[in-house]
Amino acid sequence: MKLASLLALAAAPLALLAATPALADHHAEPVATTTPATPGLWKVADEDTTIYLFGTFHFLPKDVEWLTPPVAEAMDSADLVVKELGPESEDIANIQAAVVKHGLLAPDQSLSGLLTPEQNAKLAEVVAELEPQLAANGMSPAVLDRLRPWFVFINLTVAKFGQMGFGAESGVESVITERTKDKERIGLETLDQQFGFFASLSNEDQVRLLMTTVEGLDEIETALPAMVENWRMGKVDELAALLNDDMSEANISDLILFDRNAAWAEWIGARMDQPGTVFIAVGAGHLGGPKSVQDFLAQKGITVTRVQ
Repeated sequence: MKLASLLALAAAPLALLAATPALADHHAEPVATTTPATPGLWKVADEDTTIYLFGTFHFLPKDVEWLTPPVAEAMDSADLVVKELGPESEDIANIQAAVVKHGLLAPDQSLSGLLTPEQNAKLAEVVAELEPQLAANGMSPAVLDRLRPWFVFINLTVAKFGQMGFGAESGVESVITERTKDKERIGLETLDQQFGFFASLSNEDQVRLLMTTVEGLDEIETALPAMVENWRMGKVDELAALLNDDMSEANISDLILFDRNAAWAEWIGARMDQPGTVFIAVGAGHLGGPKSVQDFLAQKGITVTRVQ
């Protein structure tokens, strides 16, 4: 599995666990912004219900323009705002409880004990390179050694994003949360569910994900700006190809990506029975390519129209 595909799997927990912004060693590479942004926006509608679907990017450098009039109008018109996680995920106590439940190894285990000497050496190099960012989030080598492999790969990726100058505080969800704070807001999933997706993987699968991250972390330097530009310009198929076309481990991709898309399509189908306007914002990787949310809606006979 390529690192870009891994980023698609980890998108939501990445944003969640960046509540404390990491220190940036340098500014983000500029994202091309000469062409007006047109990030993907879709809608499903009948006589008394309209549901908008907007694909988000959880981490962005500062000053990336994306809030176009159609997106703002869709958001502002909504009676209900739906994200992957609801307002309860904004409570640090809830995040900490989920980390304790799903992110810690058993008392008789250590991360170093799950890895080979060669893997430990490679991990140590990356941890040393990202030490300022990891330290800013309380992730010393001793702390990392007590964490499950899936949780370490999440934290390494968050740290790398911070080193590049990409932050959750500049991401789409932060803007949506602030703009819709007076509206009814709910989540499609719970913290327990999202953390549980990764925690349910075997240690072997988790170690494989971790080492993919360790061995390919430098790829993010070129991959992330390209992903952001494809997202910003609404090139959903190109973005999906970057994110999702190397999902070789079916047990992982089904659990963390495609099964969730199917479940969200079920939710949307059921919500169409209620009147009102709904704005749904989920990671852009869920709204492009095969087995996207739109594909599952089409299988249910629900027409999805692209607005932008």
